[in-house]
Amino acid sequence: MTEGPEMNRRRILVTGASGYLGSRLCAHLERSAQVIRWTRSTGPALDDFDDISRALDRLRPDHVVHAAGRTFGNDNLLWHDNALVTRVLANAVTAVCPDAILTVFGSAAEYGVPVGGHMLSENDACNPVSAYGLSKLAATRLVLTLVEERGLRANVIRPFNLIGVPLSPAQVLGAFVAKAREVRHLAPQRRQITMGRLDSVRDFFVVDDLVHLIDVLVSQNTYGILTNACSGVPRRVRELIFFLNELSGGRFAILESGEPPESESIVIGDPTRFLTLSGRASPTPLEPVLTEAWRQAMGD
Repeated sequence: MTEGPEMNRRRILVTGASGYLGSRLCAHLERSAQVIRWTRSTGPALDDFDDISRALDRLRPDHVVHAAGRTFGNDNLLWHDNALVTRVLANAVTAVCPDAILTVFGSAAEYGVPVGGHMLSENDACNPVSAYGLSKLAATRLVLTLVEERGLRANVIRPFNLIGVPLSPAQVLGAFVAKAREVRHLAPQRRQITMGRLDSVRDFFVVDDLVHLIDVLVSQNTYGILTNACSGVPRRVRELIFFLNELSGGRFAILESGEPPESESIVIGDPTRFLTLSGRASPTPLEPVLTEAWRQAMGD
C-alpha cells in the first residue's frame, strides 16, 4: 500500500494542548507535522501509566512535547501536576515508544533567586524557593535520571517569564491588563489599579521564540538538550507596567500594595545556549509584543 503525505509527516503529541503555551505550539507545528492534541478532556489521564501506555502504543508518536502543568495551587496540586505527571509520562514513553523524543518544560523557578543578580546559566546550581520551583526541579531530575539510566531521548527547556499576544492573566503584566480592561470606561478618578510590589527585575521572553526553538529541535530530531529560554535582558516590572499605561496616555493610576523589599529580587537568564540552538542572533524585542497585546486587549 502506498503511504499518503499524511503518513510520512512527523507525528508530534502535545500535552496541555489547550493551554497558553500548548495551543501556540500546536498551531505552529501543524504547518509541517501531524499534531496529536492531548487536553484534559481529549487525552488519557496523565497520572495513569497504563492509560498513557495504551494511548502511546496506539499512536506511536515521533515526538512528545509535554506542555501540561500547573503554575498556581497548593503544594499537593503542584507536585501532582508537575512532578508526578511528568514521571508517569516519561516512564511510559521510555517503556512503550523509546525511539520517541520527549521534550518537557521546566522553569526558571528551579534556580531560585540568585545573589546579586547573577545571570543564570544552565550550569548553575538549582535552589528553588517556591513549591512550584521544587515541583519543576523534581520533574527535571526525574527526566535526567531516565536519560542516564534507561536511555530516554529527552530535552528539558527552562522558560523564564513568557510574554505573548494575548498576555496571560496568570502573569503580572497580563494581570495588569485584565484590571485595566475592567476600569477603562470608568470616570478618570476611579481608574485606579492596585498591584503588589513591582520592584522585581525579571527576564521577560517572547513566547514565539520558545515555539521557534521547539520547532527547530523537533525538525532536527534533537535530544539531550537542557537549555534556558530567556532574553538575558533585565526588565523591572514597574517600568513595563508604566510602559503599558503610557500606551493609552497614562489614563490609569497605579497603586502598589505592601512594603518595599529590603533587597532587590533579580532573576535573569543567560541566553547563549538558546541563541545557538535556535539560530537567532538575538531574542525578539519585548516592546512591539506588549504594544500589540495592549492594543488588542484595550482597543487602543
